[in-house]
Amino acid sequence: MTQFIHTTFGSREVLKTIQAAHLDRRLFLTVDMKDPNRFQLIELNAQSTNLFVAGTTYEVLMQLIPDEDLRGMMQWQYLTLNDDEAQSFIRRAPAFAKLQRQQEGLINFYLLQVPNSFDYAILTTWVTKEAADKFQPVMAELMQRYTGSNSSKYNLRSRQFSFATLTK
Repeated sequence: MTQFIHTTFGSREVLKTIQAAHLDRRLFLTVDMKDPNRFQLIELNAQSTNLFVAGTTYEVLMQLIPDEDLRGMMQWQYLTLNDDEAQSFIRRAPAFAKLQRQQEGLINFYLLQVPNSFDYAILTTWVTKEAADKFQPVMAELMQRYTGSNSSKYNLRSRQFSFATLTK
């Protein structure tokens, strides 16, 4: 069964209002680790329709551990790839994810795509921020061809989020 991750950004107050209005759904409020005023509401489910008016939907192309719910520290890597580059990237990602299964503190690895677009993301979830930080050199190796002088071509960027209830 295909799964989707839906996200939206906003103020804590607005996102908590959305969360409270949809108690029947598993909506998680997260906060950007570099910007304590930047919040994200995130949902993982089998519905392709996004609840959020101004949100992004990602189709889960690959998940290291199926049926695992979202939890822990979230490390996002976003990039834009053309069709040829995407095929190579999609073929390499599962092998890379399986090799990383041994990483201490790794909960899960998701390969994501915004449907019908060139936008991709890798979402890794971690037991702690320290485990996510320790993994950065390994992730940098996978993303190496998309960095340096190529980073603007691929619109490569990364963010760390943690559950807002776990932070002040």
